[in-house]
Amino acid sequence: MMHTLRHLADGDRTVVQVTHATENIALCDHVVFMASGRMVFFGPPADALSFFCVTSGLFSDIYNRLEGCADESDPVVQANLAKEYATWRQQHSQQADVPTLAELWVMKYRASAIYHGCVASRLADPSPMPANCALPARRPRAARHRHACDRLSNSHRPACAALCGR
Repeated sequence: MMHTLRHLADGDRTVVQVTHATENIALCDHVVFMASGRMVFFGPPADALSFFCVTSGLFSDIYNRLEGCADESDPVVQANLAKEYATWRQQHSQQADVPTLAELWVMKYRASAIYHGCVASRLADPSPMPANCALPARRPRAARHRHACDRLSNSHRPACAALCGR
């Protein structure tokens, strides 16, 4: 299935997929991870693994780092989110609540170069796309149409040829 979707995307189509099956996620140009209703990451798949400090190479391990409440004794907080936890505590000093891990990952993501390259820069100026988040160059429209004609059955090619002048 993922190879078919990759083929469609390579054929100048936008493909959006929602899944929890992460085995072939490296085939995607960009991924979004959401937790607790928040976007905690958007960017290239390889950057997701490094951002969440997942060394196993398994995208499914990212989900283990996103769920639950944060506590300063939590190994994920100690290893990856100590700064964000301290900042959250300062901002919410009057509250007895604890943040969710998702809240802390959002804070970390919004301060990251990945966020600034893949999200903030696009929002500020949507015309130029940063190199690390650039999509493949589009083929000229005529080339895309000829490619579509070539895939048609023989019975449909004359009608297509009349439209495109082939």
